[in-house]
Amino acid sequence: MGSHKSFKVLYISLPTHYLNIYCTVLLFHTPFFGEIKFRAKFVLIPVSRARSPLLLLVNFCMSQKVEKPVLSGQRIKTRKRDEKERYDPVGFRDAIISGLDKCANDFEAISRFLDGAGNKLDYRRYGENLFDILIAGGILVKTNFCMSQKVEKPVLSGQRIKTRKRDEKERYDPVGFRDAIISGLDKCANDFEAISRFLDGAGNKLDYRRYGENLFDILIAGGILVPGGTLLPEGETCKTEACIFNSPDEISLEVMKNWEQVFIKLMRRYKYLEKIFQEEIKKILLYVKYFQPTDRKKLSLMMFLWISNGSLPFSSVLTLNNSHLVKDHLALDFLIDIFKWWRQEKGVTSLHSAIKKSNIESHLMTFVPDNKQSHTYFRTAFEENGLDEILKLYYDQHQLQAKKELQTLLSDGLAENKALRDIISELREYATKENIQEHETVCIIWTTIMALPEWNKKEELVTDQAVRHLKQYTSLFSGFAQNAR
Repeated sequence: MGSHKSFKVLYISLPTHYLNIYCTVLLFHTPFFGEIKFRAKFVLIPVSRARSPLLLLVNFCMSQKVEKPVLSGQRIKTRKRDEKERYDPVGFRDAIISGLDKCANDFEAISRFLDGAGNKLDYRRYGENLFDILIAGGILVKTNFCMSQKVEKPVLSGQRIKTRKRDEKERYDPVGFRDAIISGLDKCANDFEAISRFLDGAGNKLDYRRYGENLFDILIAGGILVPGGTLLPEGETCKTEACIFNSPDEISLEVMKNWEQVFIKLMRRYKYLEKIFQEEIKKILLYVKYFQPTDRKKLSLMMFLWISNGSLPFSSVLTLNNSHLVKDHLALDFLIDIFKWWRQEKGVTSLHSAIKKSNIESHLMTFVPDNKQSHTYFRTAFEENGLDEILKLYYDQHQLQAKKELQTLLSDGLAENKALRDIISELREYATKENIQEHETVCIIWTTIMALPEWNKKEELVTDQAVRHLKQYTSLFSGFAQNAR
């Protein structure tokens, strides 16, 4: 042991209040254990009213040992109490079972053994194992009863692979869908309320989203339409009596409006059918050629009802502008039927507004066969069906377009520096062809000529500039100013 060092009692002149002072006093030093430090806690205790209180030693407490520096790779000895005991449930089990076996069926002995063993064995750590032993006689383990997945074998080309039922996609079966719809519609007969209720409920069981086109085929034509406008013949029953085409040949507007309500209720209930319906109608219109004349009449009436209630855009009739339909006069006849139903039910003003809004008037001539595309034939076709108002609308639109073409023709001629006599000849020929009056032609010439120069910003100079500019084109104006008007 090293030499001891004595303490000194200190007298300090301080005010009369408590003061804690911590200091370290080296008591002894040994080369083996290193420095051991003690911490002395001194408390200032007022002994009297004197200003020099006595400083007394109250208690000592040992501080932590200062660790020596450790070389890299040096083995460090740890105290036994710092070592963690290895988790050994088997050893715990053996110790408990050994004691229990000695007790046999003496419950008092078992209780005494368990009471005493708790001081030696770690019940806190092995508590679950202890209760397993007392209940089941040993340590219970978890067993995985789930069968591991089978390793797939190599599959030969063409070999049929079995799939689980949940992984199988439902087979596309339009015939099965058709049979289910037809079966329900036939039970409803001509009861439109019953038809609507059936279609409403069937949508919860049948996939309308997948078979929407087939659904509308059935409601319109009675079955699934295939290229050529015929019904799919597969299955026992390929057509239902409850459809638009099966309504009486003597067309009843009341019956057709009932069918309109069936479609409206169906598409309100299943909103996604609206887009499917618009696409399906385009397909059905291409099959107009293959339908019976009475069926075409019924379809034209339904087209009027669907367009007027907003289920279809008016532009959907442009699908009729197909070569084989135009050539056989079917496109124009079908369009005129729609116009006639509209005029009859909603009046000319409503029809005029609908056509103008959809800009259909600019496409009317395209419905006329190529070998008969003349104003005479077009006018006759509409006048015979009492659609003079549509003719006026068409001519107004056509005249407006013709005037724009005339102005373009004049601008191009001037830009190319053509001779004025050649320009006059071209303009007169086009104006005669499109029935543009001379005074209207003069107005077009004036507008075009006055748009050519860049006018002076000074107003007093504009007049002289305009006179000089117009003198160049006097012959152009005189060519179309033959009458007093």
